[in-house]
Amino acid sequence: MNENTLMPSYMKQFSCIGGDCEDTCCAGWKITLNKEVYKEYKKTKNLKLKNKLKNSMRMETEGTKTKNDYAYFILDDDKKCPMLTSESWCSIQQELGEGALSPTCATYPRVLNHVSEQFELSANVSCPEIARLALFNEKGIDFEQIDYEVSGNWSLARLINTNDTSNYQHLFWSVRMFSIEITQNRKLELCNRLIILGLFIDRIQKEIDAGNTVDIETIVADYRNKMSDVGYINAIQNIAVNTDVQVGIIMEILQFRHKQSATSKRYDQVFNEMKIGYGVEQIDTPSSKLFETYKQNFMVYYAPYMNRHEYVLENYIVNTIFSKAFPSDLSIIFKEYTAIMIYYALMKIHLVGVAGCHNGLDHDIVLRTIQSISKTMEHNAHFARSVIDLLENNKFNSLAHIATLIKDINVTTNIT
Repeated sequence: MNENTLMPSYMKQFSCIGGDCEDTCCAGWKITLNKEVYKEYKKTKNLKLKNKLKNSMRMETEGTKTKNDYAYFILDDDKKCPMLTSESWCSIQQELGEGALSPTCATYPRVLNHVSEQFELSANVSCPEIARLALFNEKGIDFEQIDYEVSGNWSLARLINTNDTSNYQHLFWSVRMFSIEITQNRKLELCNRLIILGLFIDRIQKEIDAGNTVDIETIVADYRNKMSDVGYINAIQNIAVNTDVQVGIIMEILQFRHKQSATSKRYDQVFNEMKIGYGVEQIDTPSSKLFETYKQNFMVYYAPYMNRHEYVLENYIVNTIFSKAFPSDLSIIFKEYTAIMIYYALMKIHLVGVAGCHNGLDHDIVLRTIQSISKTMEHNAHFARSVIDLLENNKFNSLAHIATLIKDINVTTNIT
C-alpha cells in the first residue's frame, strides 16, 4: 500500500544484494519470531523446510515470551541463521516468498517510523550496502517525501505524536531539522558542529527541566546566529583537548563492551586491528604509551583521510538522527544526544586504532569498521543503556565531558 513517506534519497537506490554481500544480515544476532509466524512455520508442508524449521526453532521461556518475541532461531556454529542457503540467501524467502518472513527479517535493514501523519523510512549502516549508499555520498544526505509502498509486514520502530504538547513533543520538527542543519554545516569541523549541537540540546533540556515554555524559534535563531559569529566559533575551536580523559573514558567503554558476549567475526577483526594499531594486547588501563600512540595515529594516519572525507562521519550522524527519530522523547533529549555521541566517539576511537594498524584509511577499511561496529553495538539496547549508566555513575555525562569525548586533536597545536 502506498503511503506518504519521508526518506533519505539513498533508500530509492537500495536493494538487497544477497549472496554478493560481504556480511550476513542474520549472523551474530538473535533472530526473533512472533507468535503468528512461529505457528505458520510449525505447520508448514514444504518438504525442503519442514525438518530444518522444526530443528532450528525454540520458544522463548515462560515469563519472557511475548506475542512479538515468541520464539527464535538457534544459530549455527558460525553464528548464522540455519535457514541460509550455501549462497547466503534465505531459504524461507526462496521457498515461501517474502510474505512468509517474520517482521524482523522482512524489515531489516530498514527502519520504519511513524511521525504524526506520515511514515519515515531509512536504514541501518550495519548493512554494508546501506553503508555504501548512505556514508560515501560526498554531497551529503538529503531527503525526499514521496508516495511509497510500505509493506504491512515491516515492523514499526517508533511512533511519534508531534501534536502532543504535554511532553514537549510538539518541538520535534524544529529540534530535529535544526539538529541536521547544524550537523551538515560544513563551514565548521564536524567535532565543533557536534559540540554546538550539544549546547543547543543542553539549553532545550534545561528549559524543559525547569518547566518553562520553550520558545524554540528564538533558540534556533540564537544558535544560527552563533554559528556565524567568528568569536563564538573561535571559542569552540579553542576548547582544549584532554587526550588523557578522552582515551581513558573511551577505553573504559571499550573494555566494558568487550566483556559482553556475541561479537561477530567481522567485528572481531576490526577490534583486533584496533588493538594492533594501539600496540596493546588487550584493552586495559590506559598507559602513557597508549596516549602517545593515539595521538600519533590520529595525526599521521587518521586525519589525512578525514580531512578529505569528513562527510562520511557527518552522514553517519545525520542518518542516525533521522533513523532514531531524534528527539524521540523531548523529556530526555540530552540523554538521546549523549547516546548518539557515544556511538560517534566509539566509531572514531576504532578508526584511529585501525588507521594505525593499516598506516592509513581508505573507503573499504572505513566501511568495514563502521558497519561492523554498528552491527555489534548499535543493535544492543542493553549496551547503550549500560554505557550511559557508566557515564552517569562516573559523572562523565555533562556537556563538558561529552565535548571531551568528541573533540578532535588539532594537529597544529600542542595537546593538553
